[in-house]
Amino acid sequence: MGMREDQEPEESTEESPEEQSQAPAEAGDGPDDGFVFEVLSELPAAGGFRAEVYGQRGDALYEAGLVERALQDYREAARLGRSAKWRRRVADSYFALGLPQQAYRAYRRAIQLDPKDPESHFFMGEFLQSMSRTFWAIEEFREALRLSGADQPYYALKLGEACLAVGLLKDAVEALTLAARRKPGDSYYRFRLANALIRSGALEDAVRQLEHAVRLSPCDDYYHALLAMAYKGSSRPHDALRAIRRAAEIRPRNRAYRHLVAEACQEAGLTTLSRRFRDLAGRLDEYDADYVDRLKNKVLGGAGEWNRPEWM
Repeated sequence: MGMREDQEPEESTEESPEEQSQAPAEAGDGPDDGFVFEVLSELPAAGGFRAEVYGQRGDALYEAGLVERALQDYREAARLGRSAKWRRRVADSYFALGLPQQAYRAYRRAIQLDPKDPESHFFMGEFLQSMSRTFWAIEEFREALRLSGADQPYYALKLGEACLAVGLLKDAVEALTLAARRKPGDSYYRFRLANALIRSGALEDAVRQLEHAVRLSPCDDYYHALLAMAYKGSSRPHDALRAIRRAAEIRPRNRAYRHLVAEACQEAGLTTLSRRFRDLAGRLDEYDADYVDRLKNKVLGGAGEWNRPEWM
């Protein structure tokens, strides 16, 4: 049973009798799972079933999709080693099995074992965000970033995205700016920062970030299309035409881009070319029409998340 939106997670870190009754898995239990058990058969030779051996075997089982059996080994690794790492694995397994209350207790236990471990705070944040507890997740992401010395760009990215999701725009821009600075060669970080800047009303700053993004990923049509819309919003019709034309060159069969090229030609005063591209685009189906609307709304309207459509 999942946690209700208004229900506070239990603070208890004690495991229930049902959880305590689970014994560590033996390599001979269950069906023959091929390569997994080839790995398992080698692990006892490492010097007995110490915490690390149980944990490694749990990793192999988890990767093979045998989560219940992985959980048993992770619990034994956590018992033997009293390590935050293995307690986090226990939590991950509970969550994968659809047991969020047990997962929450295990994440809390990991933090209690090592309060200065940034990874434990970060994974607790991801768990809380997945349970729609975004404000609580933000606090965990902040702590993870602080403990890491602000040296983990992904922590800053997740903090910024969480802040953006709940409308904390100033905090989102601050965190995503830090993330982009810490990872200057990653176009996705520029893209996410541009999203926050658009929603904050800083269109010109967003244009600069999208220009960075297309330089870093010159073959990403989506970034070019977003940049075109940002140029359009900045009253730069010729730059908008250049950017959307590049998107259409990358994906020449995309009728939505042909339609947007036609619009950009019209706004740039190229009426004849505009008619030609409208003919090429033809009548847009509902998917293409929706894509055009979302591109315009996300940039020109400053609303919504900039997730790439799954069907592209």
